[in-house]
Amino acid sequence: MQLKKALGAVALGVTVLTAVPALVMPQMAAASDCYTSCDPWDDPNNLNDPINISGPYPPPSEGWPFPWHGGGGGAASAHVYAYGEKFEDKQFCRQNGTRSPEKLTVTVQVATGYKVTASLSVEALSALKAAVGAEVNSTTTTTHSVDVTLQPGQSFGVFAQYQTVTYSITLPGGQTQLVDVQVPTNTIIDHACQ
Repeated sequence: MQLKKALGAVALGVTVLTAVPALVMPQMAAASDCYTSCDPWDDPNNLNDPINISGPYPPPSEGWPFPWHGGGGGAASAHVYAYGEKFEDKQFCRQNGTRSPEKLTVTVQVATGYKVTASLSVEALSALKAAVGAEVNSTTTTTHSVDVTLQPGQSFGVFAQYQTVTYSITLPGGQTQLVDVQVPTNTIIDHACQ
């Protein structure tokens, strides 16, 4: 009697699977790479026609909006996410307010460094320092010699050039934080400061 029941269940299962192909198709469709509608005219009666899959999409392996690094574990890491605009930081400015030319010969101390205004955890800051290869929010001073003649009303300035670089910092728990860093380009620019 037990054998008859078992054979009956197997026969019923084969009948259900062959009579209702829609129960088998989600397995086949899930194995394909068709995560969105591959064909706007899907025909549910055609077994070879792609099937629309509903539900969450798989996370992107890289790119917009954030790189996906999977689950947690490992150490914190940081990498360049995007490059922003370059800008100038005024370090020195002198204007000739007299009615005659003025000789300007000075040595200017130019202070540069990697600047971050966001508050970061110790782990995130450590990963960022490793990525930029320098201390963050500390300055390095260099000297720049100036030897010019300013005409009446003319100004002269010394500027350190920076570029805003956005870093993506991923912590061991999988959280990702975008941080803007002002990165010195090691370029000193001289021009009028007004």
